[in-house]
Amino acid sequence: MQFHIQEGTFELPAGLQDNSMNMLMTGTSGLDLSLIVTRDRLEAGESYGAFMERQIKSVTLQVKDFEITERHEQKSAAQDALIGLEVSQKFKQNGQWVYQRQRSWLLPDKVRVLVLTAASVAPITDTQTQRWKTICASFQPRE
Repeated sequence: MQFHIQEGTFELPAGLQDNSMNMLMTGTSGLDLSLIVTRDRLEAGESYGAFMERQIKSVTLQVKDFEITERHEQKSAAQDALIGLEVSQKFKQNGQWVYQRQRSWLLPDKVRVLVLTAASVAPITDTQTQRWKTICASFQPRE
């Protein structure tokens, strides 16, 4: 299996599953949000919708005062199956408020899920939200 990262590629034994996480810090981008890319997989027989509900429930058990402030679903045109979800959420972690926008995609193999999270300790502004939406709209999955 050829494994691609920004810096290059690795040739790895077949059968490994990518559950890695990438942290993209704001640097000099002007975005003022940290971006986190995570990868996961549906459990055997699990729908994408059930996967997302399981993930949301898991977060609520780990933090305080969890609240989803927006939720937008993307469904397949051919069938009414959920294939993407974006949520805006806030919660307390270690006594500090954390604000997130999170977008997930069910990848073409219908098993892998890619999640992009924008996180901040300050409320996310309209300008940041617009830049976030541009980033999400630019995503092009590989087969």
